[in-house]
Amino acid sequence: MMIVRAKVLHDHLVQFTLDDGRRIERDFSLIEGRAFDTTWRDPRKFKRVRVVDGKPTWPGNLARQ
Repeated sequence: MMIVRAKVLHDHLVQFTLDDGRRIERDFSLIEGRAFDTTWRDPRKFKRVRVVDGKPTWPGNLARQ
């Protein structure tokens, strides 16, 4: 199972589409760490989530496993 698409629904809630067609949602509001602070606080940056090699990735190559 691999993530093929990501879409921010609102705030820190992201919907992922999996390669089998299922959709799941994840809340990223509790993610902490200095590397993520800049991206998480700027809604424009957070909305720039992309899927790279099956992982959600944000500007600056921030990726969540």
